[in-house]
Amino acid sequence: MALCPAHPDKNPSLSIREANDKILIHCLAGCKIEDILFKVGLAMRDLFKSSVDQNSSYNDTPVLPPEPAQRTRVVKKKWLSLEIAEKEFDKLPFARDDEQARIFFQKDYGLPASFLPDTWRVFNYKKQTGIVYKGIDPEGKTCSFKWKSIRRGMKDKRSNIFLYGGGGALIFQTEGKNVPLVIVGGEEKALAAYVAGFSVLSPLFGEKALKNGWIKFLLACPQSLILANDNDKTGQKANVETAQILEEKGYDVSLIRLVKWPEGFDAGGDLNHVLKDSGIEGVRALLDNAKPYECKRLHIPPELLENLNEDTDAKRLVYLYGEKIRYCHPWKRWFIYDGVRWKEDQKGQINEFAKKSIWILYDCAENEKSQKKQEEIITYATKRLKKYPLESIMFMAQSEAGIPILPEDFDKNHWLLNVENSTVDLQTGSLREHKNEDYITKLCPV
Repeated sequence: MALCPAHPDKNPSLSIREANDKILIHCLAGCKIEDILFKVGLAMRDLFKSSVDQNSSYNDTPVLPPEPAQRTRVVKKKWLSLEIAEKEFDKLPFARDDEQARIFFQKDYGLPASFLPDTWRVFNYKKQTGIVYKGIDPEGKTCSFKWKSIRRGMKDKRSNIFLYGGGGALIFQTEGKNVPLVIVGGEEKALAAYVAGFSVLSPLFGEKALKNGWIKFLLACPQSLILANDNDKTGQKANVETAQILEEKGYDVSLIRLVKWPEGFDAGGDLNHVLKDSGIEGVRALLDNAKPYECKRLHIPPELLENLNEDTDAKRLVYLYGEKIRYCHPWKRWFIYDGVRWKEDQKGQINEFAKKSIWILYDCAENEKSQKKQEEIITYATKRLKKYPLESIMFMAQSEAGIPILPEDFDKNHWLLNVENSTVDLQTGSLREHKNEDYITKLCPV
């Protein structure tokens, strides 16, 4: 039994079973099969195994309510293969030729129709008009197609779903020598940077630190980088974490700059706000004035350096690694987030984090103007590493805010399925990036 998507269902009322070569569906509340299938983007033919034909998977009539003729195509479900996705995408009208899309991009992002690239197409998904963006992988191959609605919903957000694949990025390449590469999450922000004369890498998974594949892509061809995510905590965090990962991998940090938002600029502001307010020249000036990157670990808050003891050591550990460590008191175990899921720390990674939180003190000492303070920090760090066990730091960190977790907090949302490249929402069928706050411990190896 499952929850029926065709009506507000709090108790499972949908019976699903397999019989011979077909799937039988029955809602105890009386919902029509057509309504149930429509809600999950399926057609009647999908219930019959023998009728599945890859060469005609889009030739059947979708289960959709009648609606007026439109210029855009109506889809009934996500694209099942890259071959199908590319064929369907090629049939879609250009965003710049669609009146609704033109108005939307000009009004919301300051992007006139002449700026819109060929790879942005108009597409109707479940009765909503939206834009499809083609994503490529680090090898330059098409790997995903992401749809985002034009209409905004709750919290002024646009709905989005990967029609095929997951992840990937937009890349806009500007010809010329020594053109900086701007890294920014958000398709429209990427276009704003591109029309201002910069090359752009824009991950389709949003404002997150770059993942391994793209880090390797940048390491293979070092160039001047400008990290230009939004003027808020999420954006600044993505900028710093990407820079830190690159530094740890040996990237020349002198090539890395972070956008410096003007004093008094709106919190949450982005490149499109600049484009609307100050035009292309304003975007170009903002990016040209990006500041050199300084590693976060060289800027530990002063209060974590003033009184050097086990308490501040624990707080420093949490400051540096708090988003990827949790301690379960009932189980008496540490859990580590590896970017995909939470795993019990069986390799002693928490010990490594504790060591690094002490080693960082040597870097902090270099920034101290007072020689006396430098010597104090270095002496403490040396003694701590040689004479005192790190277990005391980890013990103190177990009770720091945000670190304790209960067993029932893990895998709480049963509608989320973790796969290798994304998390699947089984209620909507949509894919999204992995999130540590989902507290998922399981992984389906697909």
